[in-house]
Amino acid sequence: MTNLATQLNGQGDEVPAIYVADLADYNGGILRGKWIEIDEDTTVEELEEEIAEMLAVKGHEEYAIHDYSNFPGTGELGEYPNLGTVIEVAEAVHEHGYSLVSAFLSYFMIDELPRLEERFLGIHDSVEDYAREYIDDGVDLGPSVGLLASYFDYAAYGRDLEINGDIVALDLLNSGGQVAIFRPD
Repeated sequence: MTNLATQLNGQGDEVPAIYVADLADYNGGILRGKWIEIDEDTTVEELEEEIAEMLAVKGHEEYAIHDYSNFPGTGELGEYPNLGTVIEVAEAVHEHGYSLVSAFLSYFMIDELPRLEERFLGIHDSVEDYAREYIDDGVDLGPSVGLLASYFDYAAYGRDLEINGDIVALDLLNSGGQVAIFRPD
């Protein structure tokens, strides 16, 4: 799959990052923590090590993630996420761009993220454009119905695809109104 980060107005150029807070200090009224960037090759072990180093400065052990940057799906991640899931979301952002991953996670659960590529049907200016491409690529209306093919209502067909649950159309952030089309199952 093409990396869409550069196609969507530069979305995805920033590295996903988390703000890890020292809970002992936080509970004592001191805001102390560290922003940790998650690069394309960051592992769970490396992330755990950076967190442990930050906590070791004061001999503390407990932490929480209090903020996310360039990170979709934070509502599901919360303060105490599985670090493997954090890495998985960051890797998806690096590979597909923030806008596409954000759109996906606005509808699908975070545990479905590994299926993003198989569900992804493309980016289009509208659902009508998707329906036009779908029909033009898969159905030859010309010979079967002749001149009546020019009266085919692509907008209505696109709406029907959505209403019937055949596709899910999700708005892309900072894309000028484009939609990402996904297969719901």
